[in-house]
Amino acid sequence: MAGLVETQGIEALLAASAAMPSPDPLVGRADQQAADQANLRATDPARLAQVFRGAGHADLPDRVDVATIAVPTLILAWTGDAGHPTGTAHELHELIDGSELFIASTWEDVSTWSERVVDFISR
Repeated sequence: MAGLVETQGIEALLAASAAMPSPDPLVGRADQQAADQANLRATDPARLAQVFRGAGHADLPDRVDVATIAVPTLILAWTGDAGHPTGTAHELHELIDGSELFIASTWEDVSTWSERVVDFISR
C-alpha cells in the first residue's frame, strides 16, 4: 500500500481498496466510506505511505511480553476485517489480565465506542 501511494497516488489506493470487502459494521455505509475516502484524500501522501510502511513492519510483541501488561486495557475490534482479525483481539484479551473486550459487528455497535472509551477512562 505504501508503494502504491508513493508511485501512483491516493486515488490508486482508493481504486484498489474498492475491491476489498468492508468490515461488517461498514457494509452498506456509503456515507462512512465517503468520509473515509475524503480523509484519505486530505492526507499527505508521503506521510500516509510512512504510516502504511510502519504498520507493515510492526508486529505485536511476544505473547509472554503482552501478558505482562499491567495497566487497564480496553480492546475494541470489529468483525469482517481480515487485516485485523477478531481472533487477535480475543487472544490479547486472554493474555492481558483484567482487560475489557468489545467486538462490534454492526454500525450501532461501533457508534458506542466513544462512550465506551469515555467510560473506561473515567473509571
